[in-house]
Amino acid sequence: MSTPVDLYPDIVTYVHQELKNLVASSEGFDKSLQSPDVAIRKQAEAELDKKVEKLLNSGVTIHTALDTKLQTQSKTAVQSKIGVNDIAGALVVIQHHTHELVSLIGGKDYKKNSFSRTYQSYRQPGSAIKPLLDYAPYLEETDADINQLVIGASYCSNSYCPKSYSGDSYGMVTLRTAFAQSYNTPAKRLFEKTGVETSFKYLDAFDFKKVSKKDHHTSSAMDGRIRIWHESP
Repeated sequence: MSTPVDLYPDIVTYVHQELKNLVASSEGFDKSLQSPDVAIRKQAEAELDKKVEKLLNSGVTIHTALDTKLQTQSKTAVQSKIGVNDIAGALVVIQHHTHELVSLIGGKDYKKNSFSRTYQSYRQPGSAIKPLLDYAPYLEETDADINQLVIGASYCSNSYCPKSYSGDSYGMVTLRTAFAQSYNTPAKRLFEKTGVETSFKYLDAFDFKKVSKKDHHTSSAMDGRIRIWHESP
């Protein structure tokens, strides 16, 4: 009998972890797994592993939205773009109109069950936070049109003077252009017009585990100092 080969270890490891989380929740292991008592946690972990193994051996079929062609392309892209040995990287692709996870690369040379940078390490989101914290709240609160103009020139607030990545100062630009080019100063202006607390309320629905009250400051608007993604130990 031949040994099964996992052609896509990145996604297989992630799916197994998701299955384990679902079993833990449905079987009532969550409290024990978070116990301050090490012995209780270890026992719960061992019992959970047995239940998951039993379920997998029962012949259960797990359906995913994995796009194998895209997964291969993603792996090639990560390996070719990250050539230096001491630089790490990962990649996640979500199909926007179906909200399905179609590709996931846990690392440059990822091996099954090893540390995955896609869901096991917290990272600052950087400019990726702008759509959620700046633009969406502003558009929702003001019903603004994407062609509305916003100032893209240099801006200082309480001695904090953010600049766009290029270092250039822009004049009046549309929200569409500011968003597409990821300009910092327009994002900061929108964030302040909406208000810090109102803007952060829009993040609640995403249930980011590392967002706390100490993140409620203006610099979070464009440089993503919030730690909502994982960071390797």
